[in-house]
Order: sequence, then structure tokens, then C-alpha cells
Amino acid sequence: VPPWLGVSLRLPGYVGSPASVRPLWVLVPAAAVLIAALRTTTPDIWRCMALANLVLIPAALLGVGLPWRALWRPRVWHLVFGTGAAVALYGLGWLGAQALGAVAPAWMAQVSELYAWGELLPAWVALPLLLMIVCGEEIFWRAGVALPVAARLGPWWGCLASATVFTLAHVMVGPPVLWLAAFGCGLVWAWMVVRTRSLIPGIVCHYLWDVAVMFVAPY
Repeated sequence: VPPWLGVSLRLPGYVGSPASVRPLWVLVPAAAVLIAALRTTTPDIWRCMALANLVLIPAALLGVGLPWRALWRPRVWHLVFGTGAAVALYGLGWLGAQALGAVAPAWMAQVSELYAWGELLPAWVALPLLLMIVCGEEIFWRAGVALPVAARLGPWWGCLASATVFTLAHVMVGPPVLWLAAFGCGLVWAWMVVRTRSLIPGIVCHYLWDVAVMFVAPY
């Protein structure tokens, strides 16, 4: 596979062969149906996403043949990279929010619905719960989808596949502005796991970005 992202797509533990994407044909649709079903049965977005990820985390770990231990091995530069990426992503998001507010103010008005989620729980409950949800999304949608597809079809296809299915899974979760954020951010986080061969930078970036836009400095 051509190293379009500057790295080889042969992951540790694959014995030189691409990971099979066959489990994803079952896991990805099942995950989307699960999230949609939970969202239609409960108005509590936190409960919906927490329950979904309690299922998706073991599904990915048991169903997708990845070198999970290697993907969880932390390095100091993972934390630095993830933090820097969160700052950059926040800045890009701010620019995107300004552009969206100028060309489609009705869509930008939907952001208030997303910000309201941060007020549903006290911070001491929401922040640890958010970390669990972020870890679950990075395990399932990024590593579980992006890496096998990247190993089979190439890194860009892996990133696009991960961002696309992540977006489709959010169709029932929130308004259209959330779909734009899910695709753009999902593409960045998928690129991070493919580029670094680690879950840690993406989790750090994802968590810090979520905390910033929901609790600290909304756009």
C-alpha cells in the first residue's frame, strides 16, 4: 500500500497481510441501528451515547482483529501531538463556524441545541462520562473502521470510510450541523490514528476539543 500519509500500512501483528474488513459489514450497520434505536427511545443524549459505547467498545475489541495493546501504548509525544491537534482543530472549527454563520445562519443557530447538552449534567458527572464516550468512539469508529479499511484499500480510503460511517451514525443523534462536525472532525481523528498507529493522540484531541466547545469556549 503506498504510504500516502508518510507511514506504512502494515500494522504490528498482521504478519504482513492487511486486516480483514469483513466484520465491519456487520458491526457498522449494527452500531448505527443501535444508536438510532437508543436515540428514539430516550431523550437523554448522555444515556444514549453511554449505553451505545458500552456495547461498541467490546464489539470492536472482540470483533476486529487489531493489535489493541500496541494501539493503547502511550508515549509523551502522543499527549503533545493530541493537545496541539486539539488547539488547531478548535481554531479551524472557529473559522468554520464563522463561515457557516455567514452563509447559513439557520444551520449555525442549531449549535445552541448541542451546547444545551453540556448543561444537562453537572460537570463532575459529564466530564468522566464524556471521556468514556470519546474512548468508545475512537476505539470503534476510528481504530475499528479506519485501520482495517486503510490496511486493505489505502490510508485515504480508511479515513474517508471512518468519517462517513461516523457521520451516518450521527444522523439520528442531532441536527445537521452536528453531521458536518462529525464528518470534519471524524476525518481528522481517523487520520490521526492511521498516521500515529495509536489511539492516544486521537483520544486526547477529541476529548479536549469536546470539552472546549461544550464547556469552556463555545463557538
